[in-house]
Amino acid sequence: MRSGKIIKPGQIFTATEDEIPVAFRNVIIPLDTLPNQEQVVEEDVPIKVVATEYKVIPRGKSKTWFDVVNAQGKVLNEKALHEEDAKKLVTAIQ
Repeated sequence: MRSGKIIKPGQIFTATEDEIPVAFRNVIIPLDTLPNQEQVVEEDVPIKVVATEYKVIPRGKSKTWFDVVNAQGKVLNEKALHEEDAKKLVTAIQ
């Protein structure tokens, strides 16, 4: 609000639309319908589920140390792992 008041989560207050900053208007839930706002009906839109892929790749040219990498190429483990441990990590996070 422009008057400098801090509104806590869940708190009910009265204010005109002009007193609420534009950045917070999507967070505020009005108790009454606003004069210039149409009723918005939320439809049940299915959420797309994207399967994540993890790969076990050797670290550098090593044949004994491996990393677990996601689809974007980010290494998920901090230290190099043996192949068995890397495969266990992949099964744990899937």
